[in-house]
Amino acid sequence: MEQREPTMSRPDHIHEDDGTAPDVWALPSYLPPGGTRSFSDRATMSLAARGTGGAVAVITGEVDVGCAADLERCLVGAMRAHPEGLELDLSGVTFFDCAGLNALLEARTFQNRGGNLTIKVMSPRVARVLDLTETRALLTRGC
Repeated sequence: MEQREPTMSRPDHIHEDDGTAPDVWALPSYLPPGGTRSFSDRATMSLAARGTGGAVAVITGEVDVGCAADLERCLVGAMRAHPEGLELDLSGVTFFDCAGLNALLEARTFQNRGGNLTIKVMSPRVARVLDLTETRALLTRGC
């Protein structure tokens, strides 16, 4: 039987750990501070430790359906590694669609398990999607 990587639409894509679903977050997702990961050759995420604890993830390029699931896993991995908080710099995002928004919102649900995700700076394209969907307040604090 062929093994497939989990995607956003699979029914086992849940955040609650009731012991019955496979741990989709156990897939390779950890990005060490100073590391960079490319997603589908159109987007990248770099992680830098913050002096006061936590980390800053700088995401650039096109955030769309081609990279959303991988990006979400990396964000959750970074939140697990830095429970003090993860700040996002999305100022270099040149394309952002509903799949990118869903990745951020799904990663945000991990906050209930100890992480913290906040957009600190964003490109006009990201701002437009957040404003059109009225989700800016969920992902920002004073941005």
